[in-house]
Amino acid sequence: MYRSYTFSKYSSDVRYQYCSRRAALKCKARLRLDRVGKIVFADDTHNHPPPRFYRDRTGMFTKIAD
Repeated sequence: MYRSYTFSKYSSDVRYQYCSRRAALKCKARLRLDRVGKIVFADDTHNHPPPRFYRDRTGMFTKIAD
């Protein structure tokens, strides 16, 4: 999760992460990570609002249905 949005990998190269709504909404937001997982580039321009989540007392997130 980055700035309230979720990202997923869409290829075998885990350095590139794309908005989780890329396929459904054609969102072009993306992240690039270095070898240790630190964000080195972020294009966080989304064409939709962020998903809603509930965070429980243990820190776990649960997505709230749209």
